[in-house]
Amino acid sequence: MKARLNHGWRLVATGMSFVVFGVCGLLFSVLVFPLAWLWPHRASRQRMVTTIIHWFFRALVAFLQWVGVMELDVAGAAALRDSGPVVVVANHPTYLDVVVLLALTPSACCVVKNAHWGNPCFWGIVRAAEYVSNVDPVELVEASARQIAAGYTMIIFPEGKIGDNYPPTLHQFKNGPFKLAIDQKIPIIPVS
Repeated sequence: MKARLNHGWRLVATGMSFVVFGVCGLLFSVLVFPLAWLWPHRASRQRMVTTIIHWFFRALVAFLQWVGVMELDVAGAAALRDSGPVVVVANHPTYLDVVVLLALTPSACCVVKNAHWGNPCFWGIVRAAEYVSNVDPVELVEASARQIAAGYTMIIFPEGKIGDNYPPTLHQFKNGPFKLAIDQKIPIIPVS
C-alpha cells in the first residue's frame, strides 16, 4: 500500500511540476523577457536573461528533489561551473536533461530544436536568451561560435532528439558540436 501511495504521489507531483514549468515558461515568455528587450545593452541583457534561467532551473531542480520526483547524483559539476567556455555534449533521454544542465552551468547557451521557437511556453525564453536553433547546421556552428566568443558554454545534444525507447539507446550523433570544438579550440565535456 505504501508503494502505491508513493507512486501516486510521484505521479501527481510530476504532473504538477510539468504544469509549473509550462506556466512559468509562458509567464517568462509573455511578461518577463519582453521587458528584457527594453534593456539597451545586448550583451548584458543576454547575461541577465541566462542568469534568470539558471537560477530558475536551480530552484526547479531543488523543488523536484524536495517533493521526491527526482533524485540527482552529480559528479564533476565543477567542470561545468568553472571551466569557462566549453562545449558540453550530452545525451538526451528525458526533458529534464536540459533543465539540470542549465541549473548546473551558470553561463550557458543551448542549441534548441526549431519547434521551441514557436512553442507558446518557450518562444520568449529561447529568443531572449539568444539560444541557437538547430534548423541550419552551418548557422548552428556559426551562432554557437559567437556565443563561445561571448563567454558562454554551449550545451548541445548531438543525438538531436529525446530518446524514444526504453531502455534508452544512443542515436547517431550529429557532427556539429565536434566541429565547433575543433574550430574554436576549446574542450568538449561529455555528460551522461
